[in-house]
Amino acid sequence: MRVLWIAVFRRVVSWRAALLALVFVAGFAGFAMGGVVAQRPTIADDPVTAKLYYTLGLFVLAGIDLGMPCGGPAIARALLWFAFFAAPAVTAGALTEGVLRVLRADVWALRNLRAHVVLAGCGKLSMLYLTRLREKRPHVRVVIVEKRADHENIALARTRGARVVVGDITEDTILESVGVERAARVLLLTGDDFANLDAATKILAMAPSAGSKVVVHVGDLRFAKALESSRVATECVLFNSHQVAASHLVESVLVPHFAKTPGCDALVLGGFGRFGQTVLDELQRRKEHCVRMVVIIDAHATRAFAEFGQLCSGEAKGERVVIDGDITDPRVLERAQSACATHEPAFVLGSNDDGANVRTAVSLARAWPEALVVARGFGTSTFAREIARDRRFTILGVGELLADSIPDRWLA
Repeated sequence: MRVLWIAVFRRVVSWRAALLALVFVAGFAGFAMGGVVAQRPTIADDPVTAKLYYTLGLFVLAGIDLGMPCGGPAIARALLWFAFFAAPAVTAGALTEGVLRVLRADVWALRNLRAHVVLAGCGKLSMLYLTRLREKRPHVRVVIVEKRADHENIALARTRGARVVVGDITEDTILESVGVERAARVLLLTGDDFANLDAATKILAMAPSAGSKVVVHVGDLRFAKALESSRVATECVLFNSHQVAASHLVESVLVPHFAKTPGCDALVLGGFGRFGQTVLDELQRRKEHCVRMVVIIDAHATRAFAEFGQLCSGEAKGERVVIDGDITDPRVLERAQSACATHEPAFVLGSNDDGANVRTAVSLARAWPEALVVARGFGTSTFAREIARDRRFTILGVGELLADSIPDRWLA
């Protein structure tokens, strides 16, 4: 079989080379035999090197800079007319064939994939999963579908051996081209919950038995709870990164802290987005009655707390103080401290700004040296770890928690 392909390749190359040589010889002969062109009437008197240059130019500019053949012997004009038409056709044919070969090779490679892993999105979650996957299965083939061609993580994904396809994971043609029905695992990890769920629904329609191998990230906990009885939720694997981190925080840090410090019965949540809401939901679900007061600080705290009431899974115990403001604003922190004047509070800083969380943690650790202060971040820098150790507050690395919590079956 290999010998046959080599023979075919040689035959194609020989045919292309012969055609190229024929057209070149025709053009050069036309100039050498006295053919005249409109824009270069003295070309017949030019040296051989000039005729060679003008002949090569036919393959690039198609003789546009020379003008049409208009004089000289009839045979010379005929050869030039042939070369003027044939040279650009040879060039265009070679370019078209090259492009088609590249596209055909890429499509063929994707169609041949079996037992591979498909990732949607080149975001932090995908890169985190890809790192863990490479640790356990360094040679498994990975295809990542990314909507943005300029995404900053595309180069990183390729260095880790992933094939990146630029496209929308919700499009049927993209799902078919990456072979989701033949994949060992499909992880929909984009930052768009609706896109993840839409793609999961289409995968189930294409391959009804594929649900158990499809992992869907839903960042909005309220939305995830509303989907509990849907087909995607019952057949696919839904997970929420905030819930993973919040559950670890509550179980490993907050509950033990409250249990050993009876006087510490207030919790201040700096940032009440998806993470902060999930922390409070976890506490209420566990019925932690020792938390008698919760102070909520967020730029849109009032609205967020109202939304939280629609998703909380446990009964609220104790007082709730809601403050609309920025956690980095000293006046806002003073209001929170006043609300906790008769309590020993614990602080959880979980805004979407990792830098603001660390800066606020430094200030709070100085003002409340005996208090528990936790600052959340997706990744924990060396500087953040060092300053947390020096100022005695806790850094919660969401990325590390997620990496540690990835089930082995997702990597198999």
